Amino acid sequence: MDMLADLPAWDMRDRGSGIVMRPFFNEFSGPIDIPRRLEFKNALMSVIIKTHKNPIEDRNVVRLFNNNFSVASQLLRRMLIQLLEEEKSAWEARGFIFPVLRNTRHYLKQLEELNDVWALAYDPLSQYPSGRRPPKPGEVLVDVKADVSKMYSNFSRAYVIEIIDTFLFSRVLSQGPNTIEHKRAKRVRDIIMPLMIFLLEHIIIYIDWNKEKEFYVQRHGLPTGGSFSDAIAILCMWLCEKKVLEKWHTLSLGNQMYFRFVDDISIKFWMASDKVDSLLLNIRQELNSWHACIKIDPITHTVSDPLGATDSGVRADFLDVCESFIPTGRSIRIETSICRKMPGYMHAPFSSALPSSVKLGTVISQRIQVHCFIFYRTCL
Repeated sequence: MDMLADLPAWDMRDRGSGIVMRPFFNEFSGPIDIPRRLEFKNALMSVIIKTHKNPIEDRNVVRLFNNNFSVASQLLRRMLIQLLEEEKSAWEARGFIFPVLRNTRHYLKQLEELNDVWALAYDPLSQYPSGRRPPKPGEVLVDVKADVSKMYSNFSRAYVIEIIDTFLFSRVLSQGPNTIEHKRAKRVRDIIMPLMIFLLEHIIIYIDWNKEKEFYVQRHGLPTGGSFSDAIAILCMWLCEKKVLEKWHTLSLGNQMYFRFVDDISIKFWMASDKVDSLLLNIRQELNSWHACIKIDPITHTVSDPLGATDSGVRADFLDVCESFIPTGRSIRIETSICRKMPGYMHAPFSSALPSSVKLGTVISQRIQVHCFIFYRTCL
């Protein structure tokens, strides 16, 4: 704690295509009586350039490597990932499909499975435990794409602590007293919560300049690039999504797919054509009712009629996949191709299943380093 007391803190905010860092002092340091002066320093930072946004945007990427908390950060991440794996196993044991995507290959496999199911004729006497089924007569395919707006920077730390602690406490209560499972669940909570609270309150990042390391404390949101940030975000989003998906399954709304890769969401429904508007309104309300710090926007959709004329022009993009919805007279078949997010540029993450030859443009949307001037406050 003494090490942290004198570290300056920085509130990092996006301002258009540039980065503005507003300095302020750690509240733990107490009153400042000594004179200080302002200096300009040339800092080397990392950002992600979002070329497919209009106007083009950027996202800060902080560095959390080689600091005193790296081991603790990795431990927290592994424990949270283990909880996610247990949630995944329990969800799939109920016959449902876990909605967290690993990569593009995973998504393409799910689309192939949908095509196989939709190619069959609907049988009212058949059971469809996962919810996936061929369309009923008169139904249309509603495809929805959504985005979690600035997920890492907008996540409230108070919300993160509350929702994860509530989840861990419910795991303790679900086990019989004094059983091995009860003791294990309690021990996991006793480790994760203090560790997570400490790391969230003392996120140490550094910026290199002139071969020196200057350390800062981040105060808001989750650090983009932090080793535990993805695990926290995925678990928090899943705990919200779980309630909605259970509701949709219970009501048999015709949900065929709900998948999320980090902050990108893909949803597919079979729905009677006269109920499409009410469905879209319901989806928008459900996705934006979780917490004030989770904003799902934009939300776009397409509607495809199995009885419509064969038209490959109805399409939607998700990750680096372009989906075309082809009417077959009884159902819809999804055909895929590479998604171009900007004219002349390929947007293909390195983790995707696409050939290396189409990933040449990824430098445009991957992390790059830029120089920027920031205010730096120091003692005289």
